[in-house]
Amino acid sequence: MSLRSLLMWLVLIALAGLIIVQGEKLFRDPALWPPDDFVEYYSAGQLNAQGRNPYDADLLLPIQQAAASSWPTEAVMMWNPPWTLPFIMPLGSIPPRLSLFIFLMLSLACILVSVDGTWREYGGNPKYRLLVCVVALFFLPTMFVLRAGQISAFLLLGAYLFLHWYRRGWYFMAGAITILMAIKPHLFAFVWLAMLWDGRWRVWVGGIVTGLVCMAIALAANPEVWHQYREAMTLRPPAQWQSPTFGAVLRMAFGVQHFSLQFLSLIPGMIWFLWRYRLPWHSMNWLREMPPLMLVSFATAVYGAWVFDMVLLLLPVTALAARTPQIRSFLIFFVLFNLVVLVLNQLQVNQFWFMWVAPVWCIVYVWLAPREDRMLAPVG
Repeated sequence: MSLRSLLMWLVLIALAGLIIVQGEKLFRDPALWPPDDFVEYYSAGQLNAQGRNPYDADLLLPIQQAAASSWPTEAVMMWNPPWTLPFIMPLGSIPPRLSLFIFLMLSLACILVSVDGTWREYGGNPKYRLLVCVVALFFLPTMFVLRAGQISAFLLLGAYLFLHWYRRGWYFMAGAITILMAIKPHLFAFVWLAMLWDGRWRVWVGGIVTGLVCMAIALAANPEVWHQYREAMTLRPPAQWQSPTFGAVLRMAFGVQHFSLQFLSLIPGMIWFLWRYRLPWHSMNWLREMPPLMLVSFATAVYGAWVFDMVLLLLPVTALAARTPQIRSFLIFFVLFNLVVLVLNQLQVNQFWFMWVAPVWCIVYVWLAPREDRMLAPVG
């Protein structure tokens, strides 16, 4: 065993030990790792499993207050569509601290599996697999998603598995796993459009069948859930939040009451997409196209794109690290990026001011990616 491999194994063993120690404290001290956003999934899953409204703040609040040692007087709403519910209903059936621990371990596993798999898909040096996984844990959005107890790590796994299965010709399975990406569909706008452009009908069949199955499970427990979701989005939309998107800038300029302005952020992405992908439609090279599609989708997102959602950038970042001929420049930027984000976080800067992250990674991708992988040349 090389010295590098030995050091990586020691780091992973130390990390496992830390998880075990902190996990034991997690059950004894609810203040150690407050559940934060996790409670929205825990309470919504519990309500839907009981046949009650998972989008009702008055029903969510008492469950969330019982799950946390101290909680404000306002419920944390879950805005994810009903096909998310089969994945979170089991969370509400077990004690909240155990549920949180399981959720965090699954999130960590999603991140490590996705990073390791992406590194191998893009031909990264096998000697650095452990190192890449360890470094991914120090990518600040990784820490944000784990600290917040957010579900975004599962979306990352969905994007990786779609790429993995598609490249092996398992088109139905590739489509089926997009149900994880559909938990926050607005963060993958141009990935969905590229699937349509690609024209693989088995991908769409897999996605539609899986979506219908998940909806059937949610409806079996709560037949009114789709109506309840539609009512919540109509009467109480998440428009009050100042998300780090260019659409939010437009609302600040022309009136925050105009939520429709959020959708104008898609225009630059649409122009890029129509210029890059031209008719006739033909099979997509997803290995080359997945990173820029995810970067542009995130940079032009209509809503969301919070700091914990930025864990999705691990796929294009890992792909770039595996393929760039300028690895030293990449590492310098990676370190600087994390330092800047850490400083902003320590200064408790509002999440709105992190809107620069995805556009900057788009620029870095154009700058450092191999010529054949760059996102500025038209395809087709």
